[in-house]
Order: sequence, then structure tokens, then C-alpha cells
Amino acid sequence: MECRFHPGREGPYVCYKMEFGYCAECLEACRAGVQGELDNIAMYERFLRETREPELQALFQRLQARVIHSSRRVETVLSIGHRGEGRSRQPRRGR
Repeated sequence: MECRFHPGREGPYVCYKMEFGYCAECLEACRAGVQGELDNIAMYERFLRETREPELQALFQRLQARVIHSSRRVETVLSIGHRGEGRSRQPRRGR
């Protein structure tokens, strides 16, 4: 399968849910993005513990909820396997 973002490059990592191929460079970028989102979630947790003003707490809760929502989309891409390891999805018959 070809990499979704780099045409012509082999995409041995296949997203189960979206049925796209990704190269190792894309996979590493995605993992870095997930780590960044986890760091943001932790940051908002700290802000919520340290803030006593209700308006600021509400703001941090909304921002944290957005980060959590966007990180779920990134995790979808990370639910992938490498062809040859028995984890990639096989094409359906008749395709």
C-alpha cells in the first residue's frame, strides 16, 4: 500500500479504521503529535489544580476537552499495524 501523504513511497503501516497506508516518517510524526496532546492535557490538569477562579477553571476545562477530542482522532491513526506482522487488515474479496 502506498503512503497516504507521500505518493510513491511504500506505506507499510496500515490504519485499521481508515484503511490508509503510512510510511515510518508519518508514523513517527503522528506519535510525536500524540505525545504533544498528552502533554497539553497534563498542562491543563495542572492549571485546573492551581486555579481558584471559576471563570478560568471553566476556560481550562473547555480547552482541555478540545485537546482530548482532537487527541482521539490522532489515536485513530495510531491504531495501525505493520504488514508482515499479522496485524494489518487484509483486502476484502471482490475488491
